[in-house]
Amino acid sequence: MRRFAGLMAFAVAGTIPLGTPSSHRDAPRQQAGLTAEQAAGMRQLTDVTLSPDGGWIAYTVTTPNLKESSNNADVWLVAASGGAPVRLTSAKADDRAPAWSPNGKTIAFISMREGKPQLFKISPFGGEAEKLTDSKTGVGAFAWSPDGSRIAYTTPRDPTPEEEQKQKDKDDAVVVDRGFIPIRLDLFEVATGKSTELVKGDFQVADPQWSPNGKEIAFVTYPTAK
Repeated sequence: MRRFAGLMAFAVAGTIPLGTPSSHRDAPRQQAGLTAEQAAGMRQLTDVTLSPDGGWIAYTVTTPNLKESSNNADVWLVAASGGAPVRLTSAKADDRAPAWSPNGKTIAFISMREGKPQLFKISPFGGEAEKLTDSKTGVGAFAWSPDGSRIAYTTPRDPTPEEEQKQKDKDDAVVVDRGFIPIRLDLFEVATGKSTELVKGDFQVADPQWSPNGKEIAFVTYPTAK
């Protein structure tokens, strides 16, 4: 991991001019450093996560598109011992937040490829990504159970008929301190592909964390204004 970070730092540092040759001392001095456009166009590495056996690293690479003023994120994989990185996903929408299953045979991640953020999974050894959830409001934070049979995830509650009509009418007006949508905690069963609601209320649920024995889930709640 330290070696990989060092290689990236060297690659960035290598683009900075180190000085002017002695034979050109009288030439205008070149300014060191990156231009604003070069800095804005640099790829960003986030969501770094080590496989359970310590042999592989999954991470997210976000690539800016300055012409379209947009970004695209993909999930990448590299051996912890070093080597050539491999891109696991290549959708035109964001793929982010990779998380290894406890046995290291699957990587779950959040993708925007169908409009709303949904959970997908992919094998680190290659193949196509498979959709897991079909939430009407999208998926937020998620966590694998210790045995890999379930995934707890946060999701805003389903829209009311009135909210659905506003969406159809493209009515996006916002009233300050009103219209907060509670976020609940759902549970996805890997074997059956079914999701069930675990926790709901007039609050926001965040950061689900499993107990070591997989029997309990701790989470953070935030109250919403009324």
